[in-house]
Amino acid sequence: MRRPYPWESAVLGGVSEDFELEYPSHSPTGQHWFHARVTRFAAGGNLVIAHENVTACRWAERESHLLLALTRVISDAESFDAALTLALSLICETAGWNFGEVWVPAADGEHLVLGAPYYCRTEDVFGFRGMSKGYEFGPGVGLPGRVMASRKPVWIPDVTLDANFPRAPLARAVGIKTAVGIPILTRDTVQAVISFFLTQAQAQDDKMVALIAAVAAQLGAEFQRKQAEDSLRQRLVELETLHTVSAALRTARTRDEALTCLLDETLAALGTEHGAIWLYHADSGELRHAVDRGWFQNIEEMSIKPGDGIAGTVFASGQAHVSPDFSRDPLARPPVGTQLPAGWGGVCLPLLGGGADAGPVGVIYVSVAPPQRITPEQVRLLESLAEMAGATMHRLQLWQETQEQARRVNRSWTPCRKGAAARRGDGRIVQANPMAQP
Repeated sequence: MRRPYPWESAVLGGVSEDFELEYPSHSPTGQHWFHARVTRFAAGGNLVIAHENVTACRWAERESHLLLALTRVISDAESFDAALTLALSLICETAGWNFGEVWVPAADGEHLVLGAPYYCRTEDVFGFRGMSKGYEFGPGVGLPGRVMASRKPVWIPDVTLDANFPRAPLARAVGIKTAVGIPILTRDTVQAVISFFLTQAQAQDDKMVALIAAVAAQLGAEFQRKQAEDSLRQRLVELETLHTVSAALRTARTRDEALTCLLDETLAALGTEHGAIWLYHADSGELRHAVDRGWFQNIEEMSIKPGDGIAGTVFASGQAHVSPDFSRDPLARPPVGTQLPAGWGGVCLPLLGGGADAGPVGVIYVSVAPPQRITPEQVRLLESLAEMAGATMHRLQLWQETQEQARRVNRSWTPCRKGAAARRGDGRIVQANPMAQP
């Protein structure tokens, strides 16, 4: 005969009229909670023990508390990455996941790469993140790719047995089993995929999926809000940069001064120190270095024909060229490509003249360190700066032409005691006022 539990003895012994307890009862198919209540009959030694499944109530409370906490922390987050990091930590700590990570679209928009935010609740799986660096997943490939393609949550009970989980050897090495991936969507576009991992195999838990999906939905809304804020902030930076460069270019008195100002202010606005300006020389029909900064100063001095290489192609087409890696760009000339640092990308834009024909007068390069990429907003800013620089160079050209004409006029007048006489190139007087005495 089994011995009574302490709470049974307490009720039977009259210490208390009843006893209540909430306890977990988890299984491989999900997490469950029950509420037990023990009551003694008014007479006799019989007990009534009732168990109530309160899983739905606990999940609702957990989701409510998690979303409330998430709302508080992400509203104060400085960036979307910071908000993601906080969300990963809250989900891992609240729901018991060992590890959380984020996959974000690559520069080509066709693949997902490992994002900066992550959270590791247990040290034994920390190595999984380091081993995952360098992986890229296209639509339908791996957990992130499957989520990207379906735009729906994907649950894998045991990743080490899943045929479409390329990181299975890595997971096996650190003891990871269960995984779930959830998309973060804005207007049906996948902005990121958040993934969570457990060190024990577990069948799909629909309530857990719903909880994480609710968090992902809130992150999607937060992404849109911060995207709008970033867009406004970027526009303010653009306007400030345009004003600063415009004011500086208005004071420039020579072409070299204007080009140096343009390049330095442009690089400062984009937070980089690497760029160059090449100008077209009509006498030789070639593009040559005019101003260099950063690693562009290490490139051997050379000239490029229109249509040749990146600079020549941009000059000939009049269209900007964005490159994720200049050293591996198909347009890069072989001798030049070997001189470029690997992984450095950027943009090359035409400098358009301000005259009636508005043809290119040169090109401007801007390069950023990996893994940074030039954004469409930055390209738009650079196009505005390049157009502004072209107008300034046209103004300086007109100024120089006017100065030259003035010098020629001054040379054609001969001063005398009581007037002035105009002389032709052969020295003959062609007109004189009555007081002139040549």
